[in-house]
Amino acid sequence: MFLMNMQALLADELQQEPKDRYSHSKLAYRINPATAVGHLKKNVVALRTSDSPQQILPELKESFLQHVEPVRPGRKYPRQKDKYRHRKTPVLMKNRKNVL
Repeated sequence: MFLMNMQALLADELQQEPKDRYSHSKLAYRINPATAVGHLKKNVVALRTSDSPQQILPELKESFLQHVEPVRPGRKYPRQKDKYRHRKTPVLMKNRKNVL
């Protein structure tokens, strides 16, 4: 929860940067929240224990800006709620690779 709040605050500060960098592009761009949380996981201890977190924050913000994704309009796929209902216990699958 802490990481998500911190990521949201930092991404909110940098919201205008991808728009300026990719203004020539056809699609709008935003910061990828999954990679942003991954970078925060690596640096959260250094941010909390450091005497001056102002040295770490610019590097962290730059890594956020390096990982942007296009916002594609009209991408909403319906969720299949009854797909796994016939099982007694749900099977937890790790069908995603780690971000970082």
